[in-house]
Amino acid sequence: MGCAVSSPLWMPLYVRDYLADTRELSTLEHGAYLLLIMNYWQKGGLPTEDAKLAKIAGMSLKQWLRIKPTIGKLFSSRWEHKRIDKELASAAAISLKRRIAGRANAGAFAKQMGGQMPPQLQRKKDLKN
Repeated sequence: MGCAVSSPLWMPLYVRDYLADTRELSTLEHGAYLLLIMNYWQKGGLPTEDAKLAKIAGMSLKQWLRIKPTIGKLFSSRWEHKRIDKELASAAAISLKRRIAGRANAGAFAKQMGGQMPPQLQRKKDLKN
């Protein structure tokens, strides 16, 4: 599977791009594809075993094997997805920048408060003890 970062709760869906790439899919194929890419977003990748992919897509193995060639064209041969990998990397970079900025702001606030932690962080610290 792909990267092992924690995925955000939201997943970007560029409707124009999605429809351009999936115009030929049936309703069943759209459902399976969306479930697969959502799982990919949450887990950072997909398994390669048909039984597992069928389960993620919410269908029987027989149904999955029937639509697999069509859905497979939207992924690499190892069930990787370039667009989602790119978006996951972007989300991880944004998260890291925000975490660094938050720590810097907390440090600046602590200096202003004479070395005390901001109240929000103090509560979290107290809950851990």
